[in-house]
Amino acid sequence: FWNYDWGDSEIRWTWNSFTFGFGTQNPWLGSAYLNPMLGSNNAPGYIKFDIGLRETQVVLPFINLNIGSIEGRIWLGQLQESEYFDNDDSNNKRMLTAMSVSYKPSFIPGLTLGLNRLYITYWRNENFKYLFRLLSLKHSNALASSGNDEDQKVSLFIQWHFPQVGFKLFGELGRDDFSSNENTNPFHTAIYTIGIEQIIPITSTVKSQLILEWNNFEMSQDFQF
Repeated sequence: FWNYDWGDSEIRWTWNSFTFGFGTQNPWLGSAYLNPMLGSNNAPGYIKFDIGLRETQVVLPFINLNIGSIEGRIWLGQLQESEYFDNDDSNNKRMLTAMSVSYKPSFIPGLTLGLNRLYITYWRNENFKYLFRLLSLKHSNALASSGNDEDQKVSLFIQWHFPQVGFKLFGELGRDDFSSNENTNPFHTAIYTIGIEQIIPITSTVKSQLILEWNNFEMSQDFQF
Protein backbone atom coordinates (compact mmCIF):
# COMPACT_ATOMS: atom_id res chain seq x y z
CA PHE A 1 0.00 0.00 0.00
CA TRP A 2 1.22 3.48 -0.76
CA ASN A 3 -0.29 6.95 -0.71
CA TYR A 4 0.58 10.51 -1.66
CA ASP A 5 -1.04 13.65 -0.28
CA TRP A 6 -0.29 17.35 0.05
CA GLY A 7 0.22 17.31 3.82
CA ASP A 8 -0.27 20.64 5.60
CA SER A 9 -0.20 22.78 2.45
CA GLU A 10 -2.20 25.81 1.40
CA ILE A 11 -2.30 28.85 -0.85
CA ARG A 12 -3.36 32.03 0.99
CA TRP A 13 -4.14 35.60 -0.04
CA THR A 14 -4.66 38.34 2.53
CA TRP A 15 -5.98 41.86 2.07
CA ASN A 16 -5.99 44.09 5.17
CA SER A 17 -7.95 42.06 7.76
CA PHE A 18 -9.54 39.67 5.26
CA THR A 19 -7.95 36.34 4.38
CA PHE A 20 -8.76 33.66 1.79
CA GLY A 21 -7.18 30.23 1.62
CA PHE A 22 -7.28 26.96 -0.30
CA GLY A 23 -5.47 23.74 0.53
CA THR A 24 -5.22 20.83 2.92
CA GLN A 25 -3.79 22.46 6.04
CA ASN A 26 -5.36 21.04 9.19
CA PRO A 27 -7.27 23.54 11.38
CA TRP A 28 -6.38 23.21 15.08
CA LEU A 29 -9.57 24.23 16.89
CA GLY A 30 -10.14 25.20 20.49
CA SER A 31 -7.73 25.72 23.37
CA ALA A 32 -6.59 22.13 24.00
CA TYR A 33 -2.92 21.25 23.53
CA LEU A 34 -3.16 17.45 23.31
CA ASN A 35 -6.66 16.33 22.37
CA PRO A 36 -8.82 18.95 20.58
CA MET A 37 -12.49 18.12 20.08
CA LEU A 38 -13.27 19.26 16.55
CA GLY A 39 -10.01 19.79 14.69
CA SER A 40 -6.37 18.75 14.98
CA ASN A 41 -3.54 17.24 12.93
CA ASN A 42 -4.21 13.68 14.12
CA ALA A 43 -5.57 12.65 10.71
CA PRO A 44 -4.51 13.63 7.18
CA GLY A 45 -5.81 16.94 5.90
CA TYR A 46 -8.80 17.38 3.63
CA ILE A 47 -9.32 19.75 0.71
CA LYS A 48 -11.00 22.97 1.83
CA PHE A 49 -11.58 26.61 0.98
CA ASP A 50 -11.83 29.21 3.75
CA ILE A 51 -12.57 32.89 4.14
CA GLY A 52 -12.37 35.00 7.27
CA LEU A 53 -10.89 37.75 9.39
CA ARG A 54 -7.43 37.80 10.88
CA GLU A 55 -7.21 39.13 14.42
CA THR A 56 -8.76 42.60 14.10
CA GLN A 57 -9.29 45.36 16.64
CA VAL A 58 -12.92 46.45 17.15
CA VAL A 59 -13.29 50.17 17.78
CA LEU A 60 -16.75 51.62 18.42
CA PRO A 61 -17.48 54.55 16.11
CA PHE A 62 -18.08 58.07 17.40
CA ILE A 63 -16.65 57.35 20.87
CA ASN A 64 -13.44 55.73 19.54
CA LEU A 65 -13.55 52.97 22.19
CA ASN A 66 -11.51 49.81 21.64
CA ILE A 67 -13.54 46.88 23.00
CA GLY A 68 -11.10 44.16 21.99
CA SER A 69 -10.30 42.01 18.97
CA ILE A 70 -12.14 39.38 16.95
CA GLU A 71 -10.96 36.63 14.64
CA GLY A 72 -12.96 34.16 12.57
CA ARG A 73 -13.02 31.72 9.69
CA ILE A 74 -15.65 29.79 7.79
CA TRP A 75 -14.68 26.98 5.46
CA LEU A 76 -16.01 24.35 3.11
CA GLY A 77 -14.22 21.01 2.91
CA GLN A 78 -14.67 17.71 1.17
CA LEU A 79 -14.15 14.43 3.00
CA GLN A 80 -13.30 11.35 0.93
CA GLU A 81 -14.26 7.79 1.77
CA SER A 82 -11.54 5.18 1.99
CA GLU A 83 -11.13 3.10 -1.16
CA TYR A 84 -11.45 -0.02 1.00
CA PHE A 85 -14.76 0.79 2.71
CA ASP A 86 -17.38 -0.28 0.14
CA ASN A 87 -18.05 -0.40 -3.61
CA ASP A 88 -20.85 2.18 -3.59
CA ASP A 89 -19.60 5.28 -5.44
CA SER A 90 -22.71 7.32 -4.54
CA ASN A 91 -21.60 7.82 -0.91
CA ASN A 92 -17.90 8.54 -1.42
CA LYS A 93 -18.02 12.27 -0.59
CA ARG A 94 -19.09 14.21 2.49
CA MET A 95 -19.45 17.96 2.85
CA LEU A 96 -17.87 19.57 5.91
CA THR A 97 -18.96 23.15 6.60
CA ALA A 98 -17.34 24.77 9.61
CA MET A 99 -17.04 28.02 11.51
CA SER A 100 -14.62 29.22 14.18
CA VAL A 101 -14.80 32.63 15.91
CA SER A 102 -13.02 34.11 18.91
CA TYR A 103 -13.11 37.34 20.90
CA LYS A 104 -10.49 38.93 23.16
CA PRO A 105 -12.02 41.69 25.32
CA SER A 106 -9.78 44.68 25.91
CA PHE A 107 -11.11 45.13 29.46
CA ILE A 108 -9.96 41.62 30.58
CA PRO A 109 -6.34 41.23 29.43
CA GLY A 110 -5.32 37.74 28.36
CA LEU A 111 -8.87 36.35 28.07
CA THR A 112 -10.08 34.65 24.89
CA LEU A 113 -13.63 33.36 24.31
CA GLY A 114 -14.53 31.29 21.27
CA LEU A 115 -16.99 29.09 19.45
CA ASN A 116 -16.42 26.25 16.96
CA ARG A 117 -19.15 24.50 15.04
CA LEU A 118 -19.24 22.15 12.08
CA TYR A 119 -21.73 20.16 10.04
CA ILE A 120 -21.03 16.93 8.21
CA THR A 121 -23.59 16.28 5.49
CA TYR A 122 -23.89 14.49 2.18
CA TRP A 123 -22.27 16.29 -0.74
CA ARG A 124 -25.36 17.86 -2.29
CA ASN A 125 -26.10 21.33 -3.59
CA GLU A 126 -28.83 21.97 -1.02
CA ASN A 127 -26.34 21.44 1.81
CA PHE A 128 -24.26 24.51 0.95
CA LYS A 129 -26.75 26.38 3.18
CA TYR A 130 -24.89 25.07 6.24
CA LEU A 131 -21.81 27.12 5.38
CA PHE A 132 -23.30 30.34 6.81
CA ARG A 133 -25.67 28.80 9.34
CA LEU A 134 -24.64 29.32 12.94
CA LEU A 135 -26.63 26.50 14.57
CA SER A 136 -29.56 24.18 13.89
CA LEU A 137 -31.93 24.47 16.83
CA LYS A 138 -33.56 21.14 16.11
CA HIS A 139 -32.84 17.55 16.97
CA SER A 140 -30.39 16.17 14.42
CA ASN A 141 -28.91 12.72 14.12
CA ALA A 142 -25.73 11.36 12.63
CA LEU A 143 -26.01 10.83 8.90
CA ALA A 144 -28.90 8.47 8.33
CA SER A 145 -29.27 6.05 5.47
CA SER A 146 -31.94 8.34 4.00
CA GLY A 147 -29.38 11.13 3.70
CA ASN A 148 -31.78 13.74 5.12
CA ASP A 149 -29.97 14.54 8.37
CA GLU A 150 -26.92 16.55 9.25
CA ASP A 151 -24.34 15.71 11.88
CA GLN A 152 -23.79 18.89 13.91
CA LYS A 153 -20.99 19.44 16.41
CA VAL A 154 -20.48 22.55 18.56
CA SER A 155 -17.98 23.62 21.21
CA LEU A 156 -17.41 26.71 23.36
CA PHE A 157 -13.90 27.38 24.64
CA ILE A 158 -12.14 29.75 26.99
CA GLN A 159 -8.48 30.59 27.53
CA TRP A 160 -7.00 32.96 30.10
CA HIS A 161 -3.33 33.80 29.75
CA PHE A 162 -1.19 35.52 32.39
CA PRO A 163 2.07 36.24 30.52
CA GLN A 164 3.75 37.95 33.49
CA VAL A 165 3.93 34.62 35.34
CA GLY A 166 3.79 32.29 32.30
CA PHE A 167 0.48 30.72 33.36
CA LYS A 168 -2.51 29.77 31.20
CA LEU A 169 -5.89 28.30 32.12
CA PHE A 170 -8.11 26.78 29.45
CA GLY A 171 -11.31 24.78 28.98
CA GLU A 172 -13.83 23.67 26.38
CA LEU A 173 -17.39 22.30 26.41
CA GLY A 174 -18.72 20.47 23.35
CA ARG A 175 -22.00 18.98 22.18
CA ASP A 176 -22.69 16.40 19.50
CA ASP A 177 -26.00 17.34 17.87
CA PHE A 178 -28.91 18.42 20.05
CA SER A 179 -30.69 15.73 22.00
CA SER A 180 -34.44 15.10 21.97
CA ASN A 181 -34.08 14.50 25.73
CA GLU A 182 -32.97 18.00 26.73
CA ASN A 183 -35.36 18.36 29.67
CA THR A 184 -33.91 15.45 31.61
CA ASN A 185 -30.15 15.70 31.14
CA PRO A 186 -28.42 18.89 29.93
CA PHE A 187 -25.14 16.96 29.53
CA HIS A 188 -26.58 14.44 27.06
CA THR A 189 -23.94 14.07 24.28
CA ALA A 190 -21.71 16.60 26.09
CA ILE A 191 -17.90 16.38 26.38
CA TYR A 192 -15.41 18.68 28.08
CA THR A 193 -11.75 19.59 28.46
CA ILE A 194 -10.00 21.52 31.24
CA GLY A 195 -6.30 22.24 31.62
CA ILE A 196 -3.44 24.49 32.63
CA GLU A 197 -0.06 25.45 31.17
CA GLN A 198 2.88 26.78 33.16
CA ILE A 199 6.14 28.08 31.69
CA ILE A 200 9.08 27.34 34.02
CA PRO A 201 12.34 29.25 33.39
CA ILE A 202 15.48 27.12 33.59
CA THR A 203 17.99 29.77 32.57
CA SER A 204 17.70 33.22 31.01
CA THR A 205 17.34 31.59 27.56
CA VAL A 206 15.98 28.10 28.30
CA LYS A 207 12.40 27.48 29.44
CA SER A 208 10.35 24.37 30.12
CA GLN A 209 6.64 23.87 29.64
CA LEU A 210 4.31 21.99 32.00
CA ILE A 211 0.90 21.02 30.60
CA LEU A 212 -1.89 19.32 32.52
CA GLU A 213 -4.96 18.48 30.41
CA TRP A 214 -8.06 16.48 31.32
CA ASN A 215 -10.38 15.32 28.52
CA ASN A 216 -13.73 13.61 29.13
CA PHE A 217 -15.14 12.29 25.86
CA GLU A 218 -17.20 9.44 27.31
CA MET A 219 -20.90 8.86 26.63
CA SER A 220 -23.29 9.95 29.37
CA GLN A 221 -24.99 7.02 31.09
CA ASP A 222 -28.46 7.89 29.79
CA PHE A 223 -27.00 8.01 26.26
CA GLN A 224 -25.66 4.48 26.64
CA PHE A 225 -28.81 3.01 28.14
